[in-house]
Amino acid sequence: TVLVQNPVAAYGSFLSSGEKSCIVGFGFEIEFTLNTESYIFENENKKLEAVSKNDGESRADCVAYENEQYDKETGVYRAKVRVLKAASDILIRPKCTLIENAEVTITQSEKGTKTISPADGTKVQSFLDRWYSVSFSPDEEYYEFIRWELYDINTGEEIPNETYVTLKDPTQPSTSYEVTKVPDTGIELALRPVVAERPQIISNTPQNSGILKDSSIQVLFDRDMDENSIYYSDDERKSLIAKVGEENLLSSDKREGKYYGYIKDGLTYYKNISLINKKTGENLNDKFKEPVFENASTLTIAASKEKGKIIDDYTQVLVTLEKDFFYSEKIDETTSKPVTLRGIVKWAYQVTNHGDEDALVFQKKNGNDVFTLKLYEQAQQSLAVGDKHPEIGNNGSGIKDLNFLKLKKKEDSIEGIEVGKTILYCDMALQDVTGGSGPNSTFTVCYERIKDYITDGSGTDGTDSFDVKYSTTTSEDAIFTGYLALDLPSDGTYRIWFDFTDRSQNHFYYPANANEKDSNVGFYVTQDTSINMTAPSVTDTSNEDGIKLKLNWTPCVDFAKTQIRYKKNTDTDWSDYKEFTTVTENEFKSLELNTEYSFEIVYTDFAGNTQTNKLYSKSADFNLSITGTPKMTAFLVGEDFDGSGLTMTVSLTTNSYSWTEDINQHDNFTSSEECLDGKKVTVSYEFKEVTKTVDIDATYYVAAANALTQKPVKLTETEYEGTLSGGTYYKFGDFPQTIASSQDDDDYTSDTVRNGWYLNKKDGYFYEKCAEDAFGSGYKYSDGKTDVAQLGANSTKYFKVEPIVWRALTTTFDHDADGTGDKILLLAESILTADMPYYDYSDVNRTIGGKTVYPNNYEHSKIRAYLNGLSYVVKAKDSAEQTTDSTYNGKGFLQTAFTSSAQALIADTIVGNSAESTTDAGNQHDQATSYACDDTKDKVFLLSVKEATTEAYGFKAYNVSASSRRRFPTDYAMANYAFSYYYSYNGSNNYGGDWWLRSPYYDNNYYYALQITYSGWGYSSNPVSYSKNGIVPALCISAQ
Repeated sequence: TVLVQNPVAAYGSFLSSGEKSCIVGFGFEIEFTLNTESYIFENENKKLEAVSKNDGESRADCVAYENEQYDKETGVYRAKVRVLKAASDILIRPKCTLIENAEVTITQSEKGTKTISPADGTKVQSFLDRWYSVSFSPDEEYYEFIRWELYDINTGEEIPNETYVTLKDPTQPSTSYEVTKVPDTGIELALRPVVAERPQIISNTPQNSGILKDSSIQVLFDRDMDENSIYYSDDERKSLIAKVGEENLLSSDKREGKYYGYIKDGLTYYKNISLINKKTGENLNDKFKEPVFENASTLTIAASKEKGKIIDDYTQVLVTLEKDFFYSEKIDETTSKPVTLRGIVKWAYQVTNHGDEDALVFQKKNGNDVFTLKLYEQAQQSLAVGDKHPEIGNNGSGIKDLNFLKLKKKEDSIEGIEVGKTILYCDMALQDVTGGSGPNSTFTVCYERIKDYITDGSGTDGTDSFDVKYSTTTSEDAIFTGYLALDLPSDGTYRIWFDFTDRSQNHFYYPANANEKDSNVGFYVTQDTSINMTAPSVTDTSNEDGIKLKLNWTPCVDFAKTQIRYKKNTDTDWSDYKEFTTVTENEFKSLELNTEYSFEIVYTDFAGNTQTNKLYSKSADFNLSITGTPKMTAFLVGEDFDGSGLTMTVSLTTNSYSWTEDINQHDNFTSSEECLDGKKVTVSYEFKEVTKTVDIDATYYVAAANALTQKPVKLTETEYEGTLSGGTYYKFGDFPQTIASSQDDDDYTSDTVRNGWYLNKKDGYFYEKCAEDAFGSGYKYSDGKTDVAQLGANSTKYFKVEPIVWRALTTTFDHDADGTGDKILLLAESILTADMPYYDYSDVNRTIGGKTVYPNNYEHSKIRAYLNGLSYVVKAKDSAEQTTDSTYNGKGFLQTAFTSSAQALIADTIVGNSAESTTDAGNQHDQATSYACDDTKDKVFLLSVKEATTEAYGFKAYNVSASSRRRFPTDYAMANYAFSYYYSYNGSNNYGGDWWLRSPYYDNNYYYALQITYSGWGYSSNPVSYSKNGIVPALCISAQ
């Protein structure tokens, strides 16, 4: 059994419905007519569906549709239903959906409705893509249909055509519409007609009798009328040309390119205006001047005073205005529709036998004319009449004293004047004192552009004017109180005057004679509607003093002031404005690092124009970097960190500015205990409350606690037995001496860490790695088994940095030559190094300070420079230039062997270099008077021959081989070319090496200096260029 049924009557109807019995495999015919007005089949390919009549489950597998036919025009669907499967609950029904639609409410206009269809308030269910008719009839006597408007009932806002609904022609009162889109949720569509009220004439004068012959006709409308009510359109003009010829058209003197009438058969005709003699019908148009709109709502037709065109005495004038006077009502952004008068307007008046020859005058108050002209605001001083142009200097001086017109601002409550217009305030009252024609409804403001002092542009030729409607007019009086919106063509300084005209065209010019050619009389005002300044610039001027941004601006000629405020972009509130009247830059200081700032810069000129600029700038951040090579990367236990040799650069990110800081602090370095594994050091720097860190690209160590001897330490007899029995000995300072027990590079730091020394990572002591250069073959180190390699072997060895042992020669040494000896004079117990000539070149003299300096001059010697870390003058040969050798500057023996704190314990000693010092203590030898030099002031020095032979110092006479003078080279000295008698001559091991004294040899031997020999002989010499002699330094310390 198959049930054929339509469950929703609105869908349509079956031709035959109800239950059908059918054998499986057979079928029956079916026909359904769809309600096409409101519905469509949900699926064009499946118009019917088979379901269970009990539970709605699909039975699509039970039936099939064959020979389907569908007529869209009628909505009739036919098919054969074949039963495929037995079932007792099959229901066949149409599957339909409502056509998309929107409800459109028809509403009448608020006024002016005569009839509307559909009726007001009708809600039309409007289906998509179907057209529906609407029509409207206005009360045409008073209203003009403009257009149909679609709007939202809920908000009252207009909805543009073709958004949801398309109107075929919105400008026709009878039209149709279709819904093209279902409106968004919340929008209720409505359609209404828009009408416009027809214009009316409020007053028309003159009327009645007794009118002066030269009185003007004036018509006041209740609307701003379209000027084309009195001027011909292009099409109308072309038609007239065809009828009367172009030469007979009357062109307007007021509106360029416009035509207001024509002459035909000797008669004058105006558009939409007729003036005739009421009694005779005579055309009187030629007795009047061109009709003009003095303002949009006031039409004036002045009577002619031209001879032969004056109205006859006692003429009755009939005035006719045609219905086609109109104003324009906007339809959309590009089109409008004319709204005309209700009908023709006529009236008549009769003139007398005379006219009016007297002009208007100002009314008087307290004996003064009632006339005041002010800039913008009533409280400002009244403008005075000027008789010459303003004087402006070449540098713009005087511009600030111009009478600048003010611009109306948005916040100003002045009705009827557009924002941005220049304004004057005027208060005046005029009267006709002779019983004349009375004042016109308007007066004229005349102006002449003199010059644009702001841009230095030239003035324009000729004058121009515009009309202003009085506040109040009567037959005798005219009053204006309020603001004048000056319709000036361009910026510049203007001369302004007024033309007050009565209805008989009598002129009253104010100031007097201002209208005359070449007159300079008038009110001088300046219109300046814009400020033309270039945009300001911002420059980052940050430096080590702080984070700063500088704003610069270039003032225009009429610049009055600049106001600036700023804020961080993350802040809501701005700073207070800072105001500048003369300066053209300002630096904002104490800003925050790496912060985005906004600046608002307001320029103001003398006219009150403002120009607002906004600048955005991000303040500087900073970066740290470290350059250079550290003076030392190994410290003693308890020693302060020393960043010498390194420079930390602080660089700003925005302006390439940078500065350097000493590295005198650190974040993670401590020397409280030994550190032989090495560590990285981080340096921090705080700038403007922001701290950043940077790692030093080096590995730092802390050596053994006793790695260096920074203070003199007195040795006991058990600790040391020296060159003089019973002598006093100290250890003080440190220098490479004994060959290292380990020559394995892995036991040492990869780089030097202090004074060119390496650190042994096992014992915590310093070692120097030295290229071996033995004076001769067969030399052995103190271990008795290791050979000292000669230079050609290209061999290096490590030598331990050990305390230097000194013998105290005296405890009462007069180091400062003041006659009081209070210092201990110390002499090293060993030859500490060699390969150090007294001076490089034996046979080349130098000239210093205008004096000849011989090779054996101690003051300018190489050996003195080495001992104290000084520069010295060198000359390789007589033909060579003298140069300064700075090899040892700041890095000689003194700086190597002693820490800075130890150096402070060494006295500055006046070293005697007189001729007396160049002979032995017993004066057995000649003095080197020719080679003696000035005394020097040094911390480290060599002994003189006199000192080396002084018995009080523990020495013997010069001609004795004394053990107290005998010095042996250290391992390090032998690796540096030191001569050893024992190894050179296979002699007694009681003999040591030769070592330099500072004294030159006697006269005629300028290239020789004295030495102590390997045996301790006290008077010997060698050429100054010899390198085998060793160095045995001396110095002074305070009593311990």
